[in-house]
Amino acid sequence: MRGEDLPLMAEARQLPVAAIAATVAGLFLLAGILYLGRPGKQAIAPPTPERLPPLGAAEQAYLPHLHFSQLKMSRAANFLGQEVTYLDGEVTNAGSRRARAIEIVLDFKDLVGQTVLRETARPLGRRASPLPPGASREFRLSFEHVPMMWDQVVPEIRVTGLLLD
Repeated sequence: MRGEDLPLMAEARQLPVAAIAATVAGLFLLAGILYLGRPGKQAIAPPTPERLPPLGAAEQAYLPHLHFSQLKMSRAANFLGQEVTYLDGEVTNAGSRRARAIEIVLDFKDLVGQTVLRETARPLGRRASPLPPGASREFRLSFEHVPMMWDQVVPEIRVTGLLLD
């Protein structure tokens, strides 16, 4: 072998290594583009089979017939030793139609009135028997992660979904 042939052999060995490195880098770049290009979470979740549809005119007109009372907050430890906050209450249907499902948004506030937690819940779910006119039903809602800044007052309740018969 002549001394002049040695650099050519070194270059020939470096070619597959460079090709493999470029391929790996290209795969990482492609994975990053695909990951960043996927749709992100939206601030407001679109209606899904789990969520009730937005209130229509008939449901909006019926809202004054739904009353929440006997509201009481409590805390207890679950079987894992974590604190769980409960809201117990009663919903009354003072209207003339049966309510099949009620979805509410609860705003937990801090001492200056700012919302520190917003939760969606169902005091009357689709699987429960409908709430007939003039009837009341007790409910219990649980919350696992209520911020320490919460003012310990019953959260504001707003009906955001309603299914009527």
